[in-house]
Amino acid sequence: MMIGGLSYFDATNNVVRLAKTDINLFDIMSDPANDISHLIKTPERKEPTFTQAGLPPNPDGPFTPMPKLSELFKTSREDNIFQLNRERGVFYAESTPVQIIDKDPVGFNIVDNNMILVSFPGGAHQFSASWDLELVNPPNSPLGFEAKLNNLKNLYEYLGEEAVENRDVFEKALGGIIDDFIAKGGIYVSADKEGIADSIRAIFNGEEGKYTLDDLKTMAVLSFERTGLGVGDSGSEFQIGASFGLEALQIEMARDAGKLSDAAYDTVKNVFNKQVEDFIKKMEQYQGKAKTDAFGPKNVSYSPIRPELVYKSIDIMLGALGKDDFNQGIRVAFKTLEDMHDAQRESQLENGKADARFLNQFAGNFENRTKVGDSIQISSQYFTEYINRPEWTINGNPFSVSIEA
Repeated sequence: MMIGGLSYFDATNNVVRLAKTDINLFDIMSDPANDISHLIKTPERKEPTFTQAGLPPNPDGPFTPMPKLSELFKTSREDNIFQLNRERGVFYAESTPVQIIDKDPVGFNIVDNNMILVSFPGGAHQFSASWDLELVNPPNSPLGFEAKLNNLKNLYEYLGEEAVENRDVFEKALGGIIDDFIAKGGIYVSADKEGIADSIRAIFNGEEGKYTLDDLKTMAVLSFERTGLGVGDSGSEFQIGASFGLEALQIEMARDAGKLSDAAYDTVKNVFNKQVEDFIKKMEQYQGKAKTDAFGPKNVSYSPIRPELVYKSIDIMLGALGKDDFNQGIRVAFKTLEDMHDAQRESQLENGKADARFLNQFAGNFENRTKVGDSIQISSQYFTEYINRPEWTINGNPFSVSIEA
């Protein structure tokens, strides 16, 4: 697929390199209100609650007026931001030194001052070890597999001949770590279970496998940080392309930052391409059903799905990486696709009937655009911190709207 000099995910295994595209720039709003950085990372905030705001007045007490819609929206938005940060705090959590009993089902339990219990699905085995053995408590996250693997490897090397004699115990524990990571790692990890398993075993044995440790972690991160526009299979080609384009951007960023080897990039790339193909099929299936749905919207038309527009939209999103100013480039990409969506909405009128896929605004209404913008920013902040490329962090709402509640 070529668009404006930019290719993406061609049929070969060659590394894709991005080139600048000629996209007209538009003026980005300079209002400081567009920046939500002051709302991001608020770990000390208490758990959100909506209960008091929505209760009717107490008949025995003073009348309490319902809050304004703007106040409800502000509270809802702050709670959404808090939840997004909390989820990522759990996902990216660091390991901690062993201090208390660790009840993780796969890994290590401290029995007393000199006993280590290696546990695995269906059983456990106890070894004697002193406190000079370095062990950590793995975080409750897919990324915790690294700490579990290091714990198992450190104990194996510490025990020496005793470990060799009990190799089956370590194999079972290793199998438990592998199964747990594949189950929790997400779409890109589960796409190649055999390659993932062989690679983890190779890392344990100090050998080179299909994927590196960085590959495995990045595949899990890419699976987790799949932030889209929240459009279903009834959306327009430009909305769908923008949503997949965000995912494509992260894949290319990880590749350029050296976080994906050739093997890992090919696996992720193939899974992504299959996702796009399958989703286009779902769009076409939806169209077929919607035309005969007696309870569907009336007085609308159903134009044929145009897959080439989905791929064109993905390429437009990828064009942001070729810009000197990535933040400006991402806004240009969204604005370009929104304009294309709106133009299609106006041109595809048939006997006064609007095209069904263009009934909604690009990225939804004001409230949705604001919350989606928050989600994109927060995902971008954590992801670019992980790959250590701060210049690719999306700052402020990427849509051309004010985000004041």
